[in-house]
Amino acid sequence: MSVTCVKSKQISTTLKPDPNGLYHLLVGQGNGGKALLRLLREMPPGAEVHVLYASEPFSGKDWGEQLRKSWSDLHIFPTQAEIVSKLHGTLSGCVTGTRLYIAGSESFIGTAVQIAMKHHLNRDELQCEHCGSAARRVY
Repeated sequence: MSVTCVKSKQISTTLKPDPNGLYHLLVGQGNGGKALLRLLREMPPGAEVHVLYASEPFSGKDWGEQLRKSWSDLHIFPTQAEIVSKLHGTLSGCVTGTRLYIAGSESFIGTAVQIAMKHHLNRDELQCEHCGSAARRVY
């Protein structure tokens, strides 16, 4: 029997601005910074946007400086643990109309989605884009 998909794998798309969002929270890790830069260019003028980014030493590319040049409301974190903590705190005060955009490794996306679900964000209020290696751990 052939398997057409891996059930544990997150569904990932290309991030696009949601015109129905009132507050846009962009969260990225490692190579996800490139996706955040693209998304920032596509955001409508005057949109309320906040960016959280964590460098990832194994990806080989740190997008922090380019993000800093592109957006003023930006927090850069040295580790995934720190950005996850900030995401938790930020979502605890989120308002109706919040849209969450997540870009990074598969494990980072999984962690961020779990936090979003704890704060009662619906699947239609968040978007994910996998950036980096498609390789998965095998146990």
